[in-house]
Amino acid sequence: MSDKTEKPSEKRLRDEIKRGNVAQSREVSTFTGVIALIVLIAIIIPNSVGSISDSLIPFVDTPHDIAVSNFGDALALAWWLTKAIGAGFMAFIIATMALGLVSAAAQGKIVVSSERIRPKFNKISPLGGIKRLVSLNNLIEFIKGIAKISMIALITAVILIPHFKSADRMVGLPAQTVMPAIMVLALKLLGGMALFSGVLAILDRFYKRYEWEKRLMMTKHDVKEEMKQNDGDPHVKAKRRDRARMMAKQRMMSRVPTASFIVTNPTHYAVALRYVPGETDVPICVAKGIDNVALKIREIATGKDIPVIENPPLARALHATSELEKAINEEHFEAVAQVVNFVMSLNGRAGTIKYPGAGA
Repeated sequence: MSDKTEKPSEKRLRDEIKRGNVAQSREVSTFTGVIALIVLIAIIIPNSVGSISDSLIPFVDTPHDIAVSNFGDALALAWWLTKAIGAGFMAFIIATMALGLVSAAAQGKIVVSSERIRPKFNKISPLGGIKRLVSLNNLIEFIKGIAKISMIALITAVILIPHFKSADRMVGLPAQTVMPAIMVLALKLLGGMALFSGVLAILDRFYKRYEWEKRLMMTKHDVKEEMKQNDGDPHVKAKRRDRARMMAKQRMMSRVPTASFIVTNPTHYAVALRYVPGETDVPICVAKGIDNVALKIREIATGKDIPVIENPPLARALHATSELEKAINEEHFEAVAQVVNFVMSLNGRAGTIKYPGAGA
């Protein structure tokens, strides 16, 4: 069982297309070829034959009037013939090129890549050749080829059999009479083939796209490696995030000594507030944390003789709503103002003090 269980990513599909590895259906090319023949027989040949015939009439009727006395005359005559005959077939050449581009565009984005023409030595490997011969894709192509031949034979029989009885009557008829009949018959055959090859081209186009994407399936390891290339190694990104959090924590802890007082839970939450009259209108949150971080904030405050006020409801509320280096929310102004007044009434007393009336 293959370990390629993941669909190809958009990046892988784009990379393969850039390298010229695209889903190609021969049936689409065959269909456009049939359409090109229909255009040639129905439109181009009737118009081109007349102009080519007119150009060649002087060579049949009055060849003696054509002056070819030196190499320059011969070169000029060759150029004139090339233009005359080429003009007759120019429409066919343009139509064929246009249908070729339509065929390529119908199978996806048109890509010009030098990767496709580079020599690949694995293509000439006998073992690789044997593997390709016995592959599922070649078996499907073989079955499809038999189905195509059978269907074309059936279409040919259905169209030609009704004309077998009258075929002997065309013997001896002038070309002016036979050629239009042959062209009508050829158009009927090509019309039937175009209808069949069109349906086959649509089905094969979707199958080739499915087969192409299946061939580009990825393993879980491939997906992870691509994500590393696109977004960076997850382990490295995790280390960067950890480092960023550590640096932010260090910056926050360095601000604790500037706090005016600490509001605690008493052990699970700690919020350090700074309020200096004249400096700010309302207290600013300079640090906050829970558990170990809260304990560290209390240790720093104790070492710096900063009052630590135990007020569990207010500590939890401030921790949930306050942002670092920003003023506290307006809803807590009154409660914090009471704590500020209480701290100022301590007359320089530091340490851990339970706020009067605060619940547990």
